[in-house]
Amino acid sequence: MARKPREYGPSGIYHVVIRGNNNQNIFFSDQDKIFFKEQMKKYAQELEIEIYAYCLMSNHVHILIGNSNKTMSKFMQKLETSYAKKFNRKYERHGHVFNDRFLSKNIDDDERFKTVIRYILQNPMKAGMCDNNEYLSDKLLVPEKVFYEKYNNKSYLLTKSVH
Repeated sequence: MARKPREYGPSGIYHVVIRGNNNQNIFFSDQDKIFFKEQMKKYAQELEIEIYAYCLMSNHVHILIGNSNKTMSKFMQKLETSYAKKFNRKYERHGHVFNDRFLSKNIDDDERFKTVIRYILQNPMKAGMCDNNEYLSDKLLVPEKVFYEKYNNKSYLLTKSVH
């Protein structure tokens, strides 16, 4: 049975999740995470993807992205392929690093957007991976304005032009 084509919503904002193959860990060191974040930043800039929030768990990743030009699949392909090649080379292995295709859910209203941001940002803390200050101080990708606007209760989807 053929899989359904990816659905793109009118907001252009998506909660994306990728998981390790067989739920195996995909990050074994801080260097792995740094490389993944650098690749995420590189391809986000190249393909005009806006990163609103992300979290890197040991066996999966959450990313909240803005993608009005529908390059999300290309972004994920480049990100996953570049990471898998480096990961397999570094750990002298071969085969799939990520399980199946990535999951993406359209975010279609402001309340859902805020809920997903909170969920993503709290995920590592709830899992006991770090404390709040440690995670929020990582400014490689998460724009400072997201945290500022979150607490000022501004509208995201109705006032933000994603490009």
